[in-house]
Amino acid sequence: MGDIPDIKGDLPMSMTMSAFTGISCYIGAEISISLFTRFKRRHGVYFWSCALCAWGVILQPLFIILADFDVWTNLKGSITMIYLTWLIMVVPQSWVLYSRLHLVTHKGNLLKWVKAILVFNSIVFSVPTIIMGIITQATSLNPKLHHVNIIWDRLQTTVFFVQETSLSGLYIWKTRKFLRDTAFLHSSLYSPSSRTVADNKSMLYQLIYTNFAIIALDIALLGIQYADLFYLQGAFKPCVYGIKLKIEFVILNRLVKSVQARGENRVHSSSTFVNVGQASTETGKKSWWSRSDGSTHNCDILIGADGIHSTVRKLILGEDNPTAVPRNTGYWAIMALKPYAEAQASLGKGPVNIDNAREYAWIGDGTFLMHNVLSEGQLVQFILTAYEQKAVGSDRWHRTVPADELRRVYRDWPSHLKKTIEELLCDEPERPAMYLWEHPPSHTYVSGPLCIMGDAAHATTPWQASGGGMSVEDSFILSSLLGHARTTVEAVNALKAYDETKMPLDQVREKLVHRWDFILDIDLEKHRDEAIAIMDRSNQHNGP
Repeated sequence: MGDIPDIKGDLPMSMTMSAFTGISCYIGAEISISLFTRFKRRHGVYFWSCALCAWGVILQPLFIILADFDVWTNLKGSITMIYLTWLIMVVPQSWVLYSRLHLVTHKGNLLKWVKAILVFNSIVFSVPTIIMGIITQATSLNPKLHHVNIIWDRLQTTVFFVQETSLSGLYIWKTRKFLRDTAFLHSSLYSPSSRTVADNKSMLYQLIYTNFAIIALDIALLGIQYADLFYLQGAFKPCVYGIKLKIEFVILNRLVKSVQARGENRVHSSSTFVNVGQASTETGKKSWWSRSDGSTHNCDILIGADGIHSTVRKLILGEDNPTAVPRNTGYWAIMALKPYAEAQASLGKGPVNIDNAREYAWIGDGTFLMHNVLSEGQLVQFILTAYEQKAVGSDRWHRTVPADELRRVYRDWPSHLKKTIEELLCDEPERPAMYLWEHPPSHTYVSGPLCIMGDAAHATTPWQASGGGMSVEDSFILSSLLGHARTTVEAVNALKAYDETKMPLDQVREKLVHRWDFILDIDLEKHRDEAIAIMDRSNQHNGP
């Protein structure tokens, strides 16, 4: 054990060690009981990191006392258990901090970097610590290692201190951003917004104060470590880690309650949206919306992302407005997945090649075929589309297409494509198809506090492959605008800005979608002749 003095003759230090050990055991036992009684699902990084750390907080000071007071005289066994309990006490603490970061940030790259650093430090600074500590304190293999072990012990303590402090700082920063970004949403449920601001400040200040307290404890621990007060350090470290774990437990519970409060009354399953209206309150007019289960809820604004059957669209444009309801375009589509080898054998290695994967589109007279490689070369997706005049404007959403109708519709196609349709898509008596619907262009997406987005706003046929992208664009613009709003008036103004920004662009896109009708059945030779005639007339008019 090197030059470490005997503890048995030092009564004040013995009493101090006993006090810290009692505190550690109490905190560790309390957290362990709380974990296994309050958590319904006992799995995940947070749960097991807390459990391991709590057990380490209980066991390490007990093994230290058993070894220091010669109760356990087997030196190798006692030192080994001291270092193993150090491992389950110190290393999981950082993983507790890491696991709670998921509540306030979803940035994958940031979390991956933090995780990589934790894995690296957990291995590099724990394995040598255990091996070197056991060799120098439980054996006499190399007495010179004792000084190296003291230096290494200080180093690993400093590394874990910096790591935990950095994680706490990152957590405070991300929590501040999370509270700021969700303050408006929270205040819309619990007006006035001053309550939200007060709650957010209270939580943030609690985070800052508690983390300063943790840093102060860690600095005190570092000081004891560098002062070579080995017995005090051995008893004080589990106590510090127990206090830190208890604080983390309290902070997480507060944050979880905050997250749950922000989500309360926001997710409503097993019912549908019915209506929306406005009512006068002490603070002015407030909007409300009702569900099919008879319940009503207050809101500042309402964004309808309720698809092509949108109820909110009808409320904004009016039930009698012909642009408020979708229409059948007459196109139906069949979608099928085929094994890669089977598709390649039919179409050839050129169009079906995982090493040169791309989408292929084949256009015929009123017909369309597209295929692409999926699932890393395991499957090939086929989409067949045809135009059915009698279905235009009907209320049909689905139909079945017999194999004979497929053969008839694609009878004039090139032989190699007809062969593929016969082999891969006419191998069943009939196939299910769905009709493609669209919304007629409307003059607005917004009416007061009401707004629509996605297919509720601009459902189109897929010829420009822009439907999904338009919805992502809606989300980006709306979230950016609402992120700058701090009052209900500003939120309504954000909806107006969204409408003014998106409406002109979407109208152009919807017109371009219909111009594909011109391309699908164009007479190229006639179109060429018309262009030459126009040029000839211009030449004759302007002269040589």
